[in-house]
Amino acid sequence: MESRFKFSAPVQVRYGETDMQGHVFFGYYFTYFDVGLVEYLRATG
Repeated sequence: MESRFKFSAPVQVRYGETDMQGHVFFGYYFTYFDVGLVEYLRATG
């Protein structure tokens, strides 16, 4: 069964959030989750 829930919030990864190989440091994922939550709440009122 396909979920009807669809939401996205584009996040631009900044240079300081990556290591020398260009991978995002795991600690910043929580920041991205927070941005997504705030954008979702903003979109739904």
